[in-house]
Amino acid sequence: MKRILVAILLIAGIFFVVKYFILDEGIKSVFPGPCQSTITYSIGEISPIYDLDESTLKIMLHEIDNAWSAAAGKNLFEYDSNGSLSINLIYEEEQRFLNKEQSIASRIEYEKMSYKNAEQELLKLKERYKQEKKEYEEAITEYNKMMEKPSTQVQNDITRQAHEIEERRRKLNDLAAQINEKVENINRISERIDEMLADYNAHFDTTEAFNQGDYQRSITGEVINIYGYRNLDELKLVLAHEMGHALGLQHVQNPESIMYYLMKDQPTGQLRFTSQDTAALNNLCGT
Repeated sequence: MKRILVAILLIAGIFFVVKYFILDEGIKSVFPGPCQSTITYSIGEISPIYDLDESTLKIMLHEIDNAWSAAAGKNLFEYDSNGSLSINLIYEEEQRFLNKEQSIASRIEYEKMSYKNAEQELLKLKERYKQEKKEYEEAITEYNKMMEKPSTQVQNDITRQAHEIEERRRKLNDLAAQINEKVENINRISERIDEMLADYNAHFDTTEAFNQGDYQRSITGEVINIYGYRNLDELKLVLAHEMGHALGLQHVQNPESIMYYLMKDQPTGQLRFTSQDTAALNNLCGT
């Protein structure tokens, strides 16, 4: 009985090894190896939620594939409507998360602008108060001089000066009230900003892993799925990162690298490979 059980396990083991070997060889036949042939890519699904047309995405992908090819000194990617690497923009939980993050970030920026405007208005009020106070004190000085030698001739001037002093005092009080109101408003805005920043920091991490997209490879083909992005610059960075994985690149250690595992210190608006990126690429491609 034991011999029969051992024989069954041995046959099962051989079956799985052979099956894995055949599957692995099948994958190798579809994917001959990194940098050995040009990877053809195509544009698959673009969710309407992104409001991004295919031509814009195609231009961006062309820029990315040119950058990788220039870094390797050989043609690595090429667009083909029937390409083996399908690139999809899918709307999932990640994009909903980013939409919420953008909404809170926009509100914070709005409140910061309100705070800045309120500060500028407060400075103007303080300047007006300073000038009005100066004129008020000058009017009192002039009034005191008149009162030192009161006479019938200057009596009307004294009365007029007293009315002016009273009017300036009223203006000063009004300005002081406006200043106090502005200060209270600025404090309220500051408290709102602090609360929103605390909420933002509690729910969102500004240095996140490249989980907004992934690269998948199987015997049926290759796929890059993008699940969310904040802006086109970030989309370009995520695509460049995943296309690096499509080449066979792993993560590198430099936080400024395209192939770093976090979106952190990479420059935005342009693709710039670090020496770690190019070293990994050259090692992979044998250049």
